[in-house]
Amino acid sequence: VVRGPPGTGKTFVAAAIATGIIPRLLESQRVLAVTQSHAAALNLHRRLESFGTSAARVGSTLVPSEVAGQMIFETIRRTWIDDEEVNIIMKCAK
Repeated sequence: VVRGPPGTGKTFVAAAIATGIIPRLLESQRVLAVTQSHAAALNLHRRLESFGTSAARVGSTLVPSEVAGQMIFETIRRTWIDDEEVNIIMKCAK
């Protein structure tokens, strides 16, 4: 959990933690980051990309076609061909 007032580097720290953990994961494992606002999710997504970390943003305001339209989703789809979650998103995006 990363908590603190505005401007204290929470997004940077969360992205750095996620980026540092990813190389230690098994191929089947993923990192899930949860935020309390759309703005925080968007900021974290952008920060992860600035670190060169592949990230997909999913939220209640995004429809499946918006998720499937993210550049990273195509990479994920090609990598995890038989992944159940990927297949569900693809079906819902149609």
